[in-house]
Amino acid sequence: GLYPFTQYSCYVTANTSVGEGSPSVVATAKTVDGILSSPTNVTLLSVGPNTLMAMWSKLLISNLAITGYTVYCNTSANQTFSEQIIGSNVPTIRSTVNGTTQAIIFNTRLDPFTQYECYVTANTSAGEGSPSEIVTAMTAEGVPSPPINITLYPALGLPTTLLASWSLPRPKNGIIIGFTVYCNTSADQAYSEQVIGPNVPTIRSVVNGTTLATTLT
Repeated sequence: GLYPFTQYSCYVTANTSVGEGSPSVVATAKTVDGILSSPTNVTLLSVGPNTLMAMWSKLLISNLAITGYTVYCNTSANQTFSEQIIGSNVPTIRSTVNGTTQAIIFNTRLDPFTQYECYVTANTSAGEGSPSEIVTAMTAEGVPSPPINITLYPALGLPTTLLASWSLPRPKNGIIIGFTVYCNTSADQAYSEQVIGPNVPTIRSVVNGTTLATTLT
C-alpha cells in the first residue's frame, strides 16, 4: 500500500491486444497525513511542589509530519483530564538524549503533595494519535496552608495559662511535622514562639481528631 504524507509520481498507459501504448505525462501528488501510534517510554517526574516533568520518546517517523504533542494531566481523583498542546517549536519542549527524547516542564495550577496521572498523544494535520500508557507521579511537599478555626481562651483557675486550639490546614500540602504557636501581649510586637511537634504531649486531639489544642503557660 501507499505510505501517508509521501510524495508520489504516477503516469498511465493504455493497452490493446497488440501491446502497451506510450506513457502519459507524469502527475504528482502527496498522500495526506496519517494517524500516529502512541508515544512510548513515557515518564513523569516531580521537580518541585508545583512542577512536574513529562518525558517520552520522540516518534521517529519520516513519512509523517508531527505537528506537536498533547499532554493530558489531572489528579488521580478527577477523571476529567486537562490538556496542554505542545508544538514542536514551543520553548518548553527540550530535546535530550541525542534528540530522541521529548520533555516538557509544566508548573502552573499544580497542587503540592498531590498525585497526578498523565498520558501523551502525538498530533499530525490529520488528527490526534493513540494515547500512551498512563503514568503517575506526586508533586513534592510544599509549605502548608494556615491552620484554621483558631481559638484562644483562658484556663479557669489558672491565671498564667491560656488554652489554644486550631484545626489542621486545608490543604496540608505535605505531612505536618509540627506547629509553632506565637504569643505575646497586644502591645508587644516581639512575639515569642513555642514549637509543637505532632508527638509532643502538650498537643491533644479532640473533636474526632480534627482539632489540635495546647496549653500555653
